[in-house]
Amino acid sequence: AVPKAHAKQEQSELADKWINIAAHRYSKAQAAELKVGVRTICHEVEKECFKKTKKSIILPKSTVLARANGRQSIKSFNERKAWLTPGEEEVVVDFAIDMALRGFPLNHRRLKEHVDEI
Repeated sequence: AVPKAHAKQEQSELADKWINIAAHRYSKAQAAELKVGVRTICHEVEKECFKKTKKSIILPKSTVLARANGRQSIKSFNERKAWLTPGEEEVVVDFAIDMALRGFPLNHRRLKEHVDEI
Protein backbone atom coordinates (compact mmCIF):
# COMPACT_ATOMS: atom_id res chain seq x y z
CA ALA A 1 0.00 0.00 0.00
CA VAL A 2 1.17 3.48 -0.84
CA PRO A 3 1.22 5.97 2.06
CA LYS A 4 -1.25 8.84 1.75
CA ALA A 5 1.53 11.41 1.42
CA HIS A 6 3.07 9.56 -1.53
CA ALA A 7 -0.30 9.06 -3.19
CA LYS A 8 -1.08 12.76 -2.85
CA GLN A 9 2.34 13.69 -4.23
CA GLU A 10 1.88 11.37 -7.21
CA GLN A 11 -1.57 12.86 -7.90
CA SER A 12 -0.13 16.37 -7.68
CA GLU A 13 2.71 15.54 -10.07
CA LEU A 14 0.26 13.93 -12.49
CA ALA A 15 -2.02 16.98 -12.43
CA ASP A 16 0.97 19.32 -12.86
CA LYS A 17 2.14 17.37 -15.91
CA TRP A 18 -1.28 17.52 -17.55
CA ILE A 19 -1.77 21.20 -16.65
CA ASN A 20 1.43 21.94 -18.53
CA ILE A 21 0.22 19.92 -21.52
CA ALA A 22 -3.10 21.80 -21.55
CA ALA A 23 -1.34 25.18 -21.19
CA HIS A 24 0.96 24.35 -24.11
CA ARG A 25 -1.99 23.32 -26.31
CA TYR A 26 -3.89 26.47 -25.38
CA SER A 27 -0.86 28.63 -26.22
CA LYS A 28 -0.47 26.89 -29.58
CA ALA A 29 -4.16 27.37 -30.34
CA GLN A 30 -3.96 31.08 -29.48
CA ALA A 31 -0.84 31.51 -31.61
CA ALA A 32 -2.61 29.87 -34.54
CA GLU A 33 -5.63 32.14 -33.88
CA LEU A 34 -7.95 29.18 -33.45
CA LYS A 35 -11.27 29.77 -31.72
CA VAL A 36 -10.73 27.15 -29.02
CA GLY A 37 -11.36 28.07 -25.40
CA VAL A 38 -9.39 26.98 -22.38
CA ARG A 39 -12.40 25.04 -21.06
CA THR A 40 -12.59 22.94 -24.23
CA ILE A 41 -8.88 22.19 -24.13
CA CYS A 42 -9.08 21.25 -20.45
CA HIS A 43 -11.88 18.76 -21.13
CA GLU A 44 -9.94 17.22 -24.04
CA VAL A 45 -6.78 16.88 -21.95
CA GLU A 46 -8.71 15.41 -19.00
CA LYS A 47 -10.12 12.72 -21.31
CA GLU A 48 -6.68 12.04 -22.82
CA CYS A 49 -5.17 11.71 -19.34
CA PHE A 50 -7.83 9.17 -18.37
CA LYS A 51 -7.23 7.16 -21.55
CA LYS A 52 -3.47 7.04 -20.98
CA THR A 53 -3.26 6.69 -17.19
CA LYS A 54 -6.69 5.41 -16.16
CA LYS A 55 -6.70 8.17 -13.55
CA SER A 56 -9.28 10.92 -13.49
CA ILE A 57 -8.13 14.50 -12.97
CA ILE A 58 -9.83 17.87 -13.09
CA LEU A 59 -7.79 20.66 -14.61
CA PRO A 60 -8.49 24.09 -13.11
CA LYS A 61 -9.14 26.42 -16.03
CA SER A 62 -7.64 29.42 -14.23
CA THR A 63 -4.42 27.51 -13.52
CA VAL A 64 -4.11 26.35 -17.13
CA LEU A 65 -4.69 29.91 -18.33
CA ALA A 66 -2.12 31.28 -15.88
CA ARG A 67 0.49 28.73 -16.99
CA ALA A 68 -0.23 29.54 -20.63
CA ASN A 69 0.47 33.18 -19.78
CA GLY A 70 3.85 32.30 -18.26
CA ARG A 71 3.15 31.82 -14.55
CA GLN A 72 5.24 29.10 -12.94
CA SER A 73 3.83 26.42 -10.69
CA ILE A 74 3.99 26.74 -6.92
CA LYS A 75 6.08 23.58 -6.85
CA SER A 76 8.76 24.99 -9.17
CA PHE A 77 8.72 28.29 -7.27
CA ASN A 78 9.23 26.53 -3.95
CA GLU A 79 11.96 24.26 -5.37
CA ARG A 80 14.10 27.34 -5.99
CA LYS A 81 13.82 28.28 -2.30
CA ALA A 82 14.94 24.88 -0.99
CA TRP A 83 18.12 24.64 1.04
CA LEU A 84 18.91 21.17 -0.26
CA THR A 85 18.59 19.59 -3.68
CA PRO A 86 16.32 16.54 -3.95
CA GLY A 87 19.43 14.31 -4.07
CA GLU A 88 20.81 15.87 -0.91
CA GLU A 89 17.44 15.48 0.81
CA GLU A 90 17.48 11.79 -0.01
CA VAL A 91 20.99 11.41 1.44
CA VAL A 92 19.90 13.10 4.69
CA VAL A 93 16.76 10.96 5.00
CA ASP A 94 18.71 7.76 4.31
CA PHE A 95 21.29 8.76 6.94
CA ALA A 96 18.59 9.49 9.52
CA ILE A 97 16.86 6.17 8.87
CA ASP A 98 20.16 4.29 9.00
CA MET A 99 21.09 5.88 12.33
CA ALA A 100 17.65 5.15 13.79
CA LEU A 101 17.85 1.51 12.72
CA ARG A 102 21.22 1.26 14.49
CA GLY A 103 19.62 2.58 17.67
CA PHE A 104 20.97 6.14 17.49
CA PRO A 105 18.06 8.41 16.56
CA LEU A 106 19.25 11.87 15.58
CA ASN A 107 18.51 14.94 17.63
CA HIS A 108 18.24 18.32 15.93
CA ARG A 109 21.89 19.25 16.52
CA ARG A 110 23.29 16.00 15.04
CA LEU A 111 20.96 16.25 12.05
CA LYS A 112 22.08 19.83 11.42
CA GLU A 113 25.74 18.77 11.68
CA HIS A 114 25.17 16.14 9.02
CA VAL A 115 23.32 18.56 6.74
CA ASP A 116 26.07 21.16 7.13
CA GLU A 117 28.65 18.57 6.03
CA ILE A 118 26.88 18.08 2.70
